[in-house]
Amino acid sequence: MNLIKNSRKQHNANHGFTLIELSVVMLIIAIMIFGGTTAYQSTLSSSKSKITKDRMEVVYQAIGNYLLTNRKIPCPASLELSNSDANYGMVVGSDGNCSGTGIVTSTIDTNLVYGMVPTKTLGLSSEFAEDGFKTKLSYIVDKRFTAKVDATGTTGYEGMDGNASMIIIREISATTTPNLLSNAIM
Repeated sequence: MNLIKNSRKQHNANHGFTLIELSVVMLIIAIMIFGGTTAYQSTLSSSKSKITKDRMEVVYQAIGNYLLTNRKIPCPASLELSNSDANYGMVVGSDGNCSGTGIVTSTIDTNLVYGMVPTKTLGLSSEFAEDGFKTKLSYIVDKRFTAKVDATGTTGYEGMDGNASMIIIREISATTTPNLLSNAIM
């Protein structure tokens, strides 16, 4: 009898986990990994969104400063250049004539041109040319405002009204009625 009891004890001591027990443990581990990965991705996306918002604020302020200093806004930079190119972030085209490689002219309104934010021209580092997700920040501008205000003062940028966040725009031509909502300059 003692021999049988010892045999049973030895058999029970060598007994491992059942397949069901192992499956439950594996399921718990998988759920924990999935939850951790989801939380990490959410945090990473939130961080990238904040980087994008912060960079856009800096770019917007740099464009405003450029406008105050030069009495015009810059043409866009090329979308086709890599950040290792010496001309990366430089405007393409000339005042009032934003055109060239990497710049797209709208088919709806030929005054609108599309490209990348001209970071080098604005005096910003090239990191501000991309959002937090490593996508180039696009920049659409009415090319008529990339030239200084005309001699008659009827078109172009006029100046500030004393409020640093308010930019006053003259009418687009002497014969049209000003409409600031549909005729944005950038």
